[in-house]
Order: sequence, then structure tokens, then C-alpha cells
Amino acid sequence: MTFQSLGDPTREDGPSVEFCLYDGNGGGLLGFDLVMESLVPAGGRCDGKSCWKALPGKRKGFLYRDRSGGNDGITKVLLKAGDNSARVQVKGRGTRLNPPTLPLAESPSVVAQIRTSLGICISNEFAAPARVNRDTLFKAKLP
Repeated sequence: MTFQSLGDPTREDGPSVEFCLYDGNGGGLLGFDLVMESLVPAGGRCDGKSCWKALPGKRKGFLYRDRSGGNDGITKVLLKAGDNSARVQVKGRGTRLNPPTLPLAESPSVVAQIRTSLGICISNEFAAPARVNRDTLFKAKLP
């Protein structure tokens, strides 16, 4: 994934970003059910300043911050480009966040996905068992 392929979400006419979470439980398309989706639009103002900012220098990418979680409860999105070092991080909280019903089935895994309106799709599969999977918290890391 290159920096240019991300587009420029700092612009009002830039690409939006959607976060999706799929739970593998034997149902749905290819055995996965969509259990959560949150949309973060391009541009905008959050907490009195631009929601999105371009990361300077060698850290090429974009950072979204909205302490209020005004867009589907998402408070942070980090998109860093790189051939072998691309990184994506999504955080959310608050009453606008629509989390999945927990615990997740994880049978056989959970898939987290970021899609941009430009067609860029980044996903990771988290094989069972997760580090934490209980009624109030799901936490998984890649090996």
C-alpha cells in the first residue's frame, strides 16, 4: 500500500474510511457474519480542528482523531502506508459506538477490515483463541 493509494481524507472530497468486523461462526458469506461496521467520512471538524491530518516525514499516512466519537463512535484511525510496514489502528468508544454482541464465536476466527471509498481494502484475520473474549471486551493481536 502506497501513500498515494490512500487518497487524501483531510479533504472534504477525499475518501471515507469504513471499519468492519466479521465473526467466523459458520454462517453468512463464506462462514463469516458482519457483526460491526463504522463509517468515518473524509474532511470535517472534530473538537474545533480538522478531524484528519497528514503524518509528516517518513511516517507517511493519516491520523483521524475525534474525542467525542461523533462518527459511529470512532475516536481514532491511524493509516500508515508502506510496502512491508503498513499499519492500521482503529479505536472507538461511547454511546455512538455500535459494538458487536460479545463474546464472539471465533469459529474459526475474527476478521477486521478497513475499506476506503477508493477501493483500498486492508484486512487481518485473528485466529482463535483471542487474548480476551468475554461479555464486555474482545482483544486480539496478530502473532
